[in-house]
Amino acid sequence: MNISRATGCTIKPYLDISKQPQLTHQQERKRQNLQQFIQKPQAYNLTPWDLSLISAHYNQVGLLFAKPPSSLSISSVDNAGDQHRYSPGTLVDQLKHSLSLTLAHFLPLSGRYVTSKNDDQTSISISIKCSEDSSQGVDFIHAAAPVTLYDILSPRYIPRIVRSFFASYDDGTMLMVNHDGHRIPLLSVQVTELVDGYFIGCSINHAVVDGMSFWHFYNGGQKFVERKKILTSSYTDRLSLSGGF
Repeated sequence: MNISRATGCTIKPYLDISKQPQLTHQQERKRQNLQQFIQKPQAYNLTPWDLSLISAHYNQVGLLFAKPPSSLSISSVDNAGDQHRYSPGTLVDQLKHSLSLTLAHFLPLSGRYVTSKNDDQTSISISIKCSEDSSQGVDFIHAAAPVTLYDILSPRYIPRIVRSFFASYDDGTMLMVNHDGHRIPLLSVQVTELVDGYFIGCSINHAVVDGMSFWHFYNGGQKFVERKKILTSSYTDRLSLSGGF
């Protein structure tokens, strides 16, 4: 079985939510609450323990969901009391928007690695460069596959086709190594529409993010989908042993 890639695009962080015109008083308060957590573009240096993973492969995290009945809303009731009917396009657009908002709170994920010589001219450093002008964003792919939830969940072992639900694989072979973050996105998200469900496959640079950090990022995006306030951003103090995001 083959999958078809319907669309692909680059999602960039939504850094200036103040650009929204004609905000109500409630929307303005929400904007101010969100703005205080948005990170400022800068360079983020990798630490020695980050660099120990520079030759490892990207991490993959997959999330499997059943399609809701067509009569149900795909999100909670909004402030105007309107419900959004389920449709593939609506769901994908909502995920793109929430990803853009979330990236503003986890800005390093939208950057690229840069290698530079240190002042001693004998050693080098690797950092993540991201800015409002040069931030290159993350990959977002929308695909479709002629398989069902049962096809994925019923076998004892994970079916081989599941590898094609991640951007880090090509024809079943893992391609992305953390060092490739110099030229490719540090995060790629692929939403694959199944016959009766959705599979969200995330390929993320392991030198930047570990498992706990990923779920911190994912939960932040989920709050935007549910129209709730995100309370914390990524922690990027690289000089602290408790650092990391």
